[in-house]
Amino acid sequence: MPSSAVVVADGWRTPVDAVPQTKTSAALVVDGRLKLAVIVSGSPARLQLVDVESNHVDSSVGLPGMSTGEAVVVDHQGRVYAGGNTEHLYRYTPGQISAVDLGPVTPRASNVFALGVGTDGVVWGGSYPHAELWRVAPESSRITNLGQVRAGAQYARRVAADGRFVYVAVGPSRPEIIRISIDDPADRLQIPLPDPIATGIIGRIRLLGRFLSVEIPAGVARSGQLQPYQRRLYDLSTRTWAVPANDPTQLPSPVSGSGDFYYLDDGELTAVDAQSGDVRPPVRTADIGGRDTHVLHATLGGATGERLLVYNPRREELTSVDVLTGAAARYPITLSAVPMTIKSVSRGDPGRIFVGGYGGGSLSIVNLRTGAKSQFPSRPIKGAGRVIGEIEGTVAHGRYQYLGSYTGSKVFQYDRTQPWVDGTNPRVIADLGGAYRQDRPRAWATAGDRVYFGTIPKYGVLGGGLGIIDSDTTVRYIPDVVPEQSVVSLAARGDVVVGGTSRWGGLGTQPSTGGATVFAYDAARGVKIWENSPVRGAQAFGAVAFDPSGSVWAAQGGVLFELDHLTGAVKRRVDVTTEPQQDELTYNSSALVMHRGMLYLQTGTSIYSVDPSTGQSKTLVEGEVSLPQLVVDDNQLIYPAGAELRSISLTADR
Repeated sequence: MPSSAVVVADGWRTPVDAVPQTKTSAALVVDGRLKLAVIVSGSPARLQLVDVESNHVDSSVGLPGMSTGEAVVVDHQGRVYAGGNTEHLYRYTPGQISAVDLGPVTPRASNVFALGVGTDGVVWGGSYPHAELWRVAPESSRITNLGQVRAGAQYARRVAADGRFVYVAVGPSRPEIIRISIDDPADRLQIPLPDPIATGIIGRIRLLGRFLSVEIPAGVARSGQLQPYQRRLYDLSTRTWAVPANDPTQLPSPVSGSGDFYYLDDGELTAVDAQSGDVRPPVRTADIGGRDTHVLHATLGGATGERLLVYNPRREELTSVDVLTGAAARYPITLSAVPMTIKSVSRGDPGRIFVGGYGGGSLSIVNLRTGAKSQFPSRPIKGAGRVIGEIEGTVAHGRYQYLGSYTGSKVFQYDRTQPWVDGTNPRVIADLGGAYRQDRPRAWATAGDRVYFGTIPKYGVLGGGLGIIDSDTTVRYIPDVVPEQSVVSLAARGDVVVGGTSRWGGLGTQPSTGGATVFAYDAARGVKIWENSPVRGAQAFGAVAFDPSGSVWAAQGGVLFELDHLTGAVKRRVDVTTEPQQDELTYNSSALVMHRGMLYLQTGTSIYSVDPSTGQSKTLVEGEVSLPQLVVDDNQLIYPAGAELRSISLTADR
């Protein structure tokens, strides 16, 4: 049996580790010095505190079980709370050597998406997948679960609290704001969006005196019309979205100590009274843009005062703006890179593989011969060109590498013969997020002059589709090639592409009532040839492949089905493992590659070789594979193990 070993070249060990990726931040003052608190995606994620003036990472503490952070806040005692893609909540006191694990926020939670601090110092949070609201007592750290915010909701995506109420953004079905009384949590008021939509995830919400700032997602209204993304203010006193002070092009800052919140737009700083809504005359400032805004009384450059802080992770800088004069100063923010959990592994041209990271837009191109690697996008990202997000999957075709990017199901074409230039090479050739409401181009295959990709839809949406790129020039898309099912695996031969589906759609929606299927599509004629469910009630057929005889093999977890390529009829069933698929969110529960007449199947945390002529299998790797991704190059079978790439030699497996 081949032996498993970490590959020798250092560049393989943690291929996606050169660029820190973040989703959120918080600002605080420690011993009179301004700090920025950021969760850096990795395996595990790390909470880092950066001293703004010295650009020194003072603290970097691991958050076990978390690979990407979603929320970070600072309580009234200066302690930092961190949540992400784990049910555990962490608290860090500056100066300590580690963060404290406060435990699971609720018995049913899997992700912490929202954190907020009330005027009384209580930390509030929201979680997935049951849209639960909970609070953390400041002194005892006891977590109290207030239950599901609204029946049918899966996300409590954002929270904001004052002394009387907690406001929770729920979704993805019928996204809206729920106001909950702190004294009587059963007292709940629904605040519909100004243009209600069927599905979507509300972005940031922020309490601003008598106003609530809401980042409203694009979505389909009940009339069927597509509503655009909006930035709006809601008047909590008059219960109206008609607020003259609203700037639809910008998100407002938090409220300052003087009672104002601020807009930055085209080199002007405009203050708005958080109680009256009166707009003050703007003052000139620098042209500033960024992802996160904070307001804090702090000392920088020897001067103390109220400061608007704008963090721009793409430019790796924090800009401080004096709220009275508009005077601005920029400070570099250099975070420590953390090896990222691997999300995708694909073969490129011979001797190179493309590895995508989880927790932000990041792609590493690894030379298998030398171990050298290049990581993209470049940092800092210059200009406003469209750059890659998280890479769901890729495929090589001629001189091009096609990249499937989350979110919005963007497809990039990368000319490998030319230098990588963010926004230009690779270039976007398809954007399926708007008209088709797709999010993840995960499945890829190629044959002849065509490239194929399969998609998973956006939050709260059922139904993916099949994309076809003809002769590296023309893109066509077939939505709902299997109605209400995502296309999660592909294999192609000649003019025919075979796909495996998942009954699950975008996160936060109920799955289709039927089981997953396998289908064949004739790209030359533009017709679906056949569709079959090899077994009833399957969650997903996460991998498909052709064997040398022309048979189609489809994997449902650890069970393989040999199908007739002309009709889809089941010819044989091979049970490699006996562990049943659970009725739970499943896209790819397996990976499958054919190499020199042998099938290699990944399911669970193990890899098996299968002789298609006899159905006999044996275990090659046990208990160390982190996700269903397999690549064969030069008799090496390459697979992910957390943040690492590992390989085994297939020479002995003959």
